[in-house]
Amino acid sequence: MSRNGRINENKELVVNCKIFPIVSKSCGFLDRVNAKDKLLSRRRLITFSGWCGDVSACVVAKSVIIFFDDVFVAKGSININREDVSSRFCPEFQKSGFGFSIIVNKEKIINKSFLRAFAILQDKTACELKYAKGLPFRP
Repeated sequence: MSRNGRINENKELVVNCKIFPIVSKSCGFLDRVNAKDKLLSRRRLITFSGWCGDVSACVVAKSVIIFFDDVFVAKGSININREDVSSRFCPEFQKSGFGFSIIVNKEKIINKSFLRAFAILQDKTACELKYAKGLPFRP
């Protein structure tokens, strides 16, 4: 895991020395988080999927950022087809989906860890995604 990201005292997302003000708007959904232990290993595979974009502007987000316990752990690309999202919001959201996996040390990420997911929007702001009910690590 990397410590190259955090949420600062001004409620801004800081990732790799770039600052993204956190805004409150509708910007996507973390649909699924799957956590599977690797056999005979101290590692855990965690898979994330969902969609993100600026709903009011009909613009797909640049990326998605994942934190566990206020520690930056992953950045994912936005490029998966989401016909359900484009038909509900706007056609520009056709490729608003994301899906990626990370491998973490089991001792560092446990089911009581606090997860936060943010969309990095095209206007260089960050917006926290909504979370599906029943997700592990859910805030």
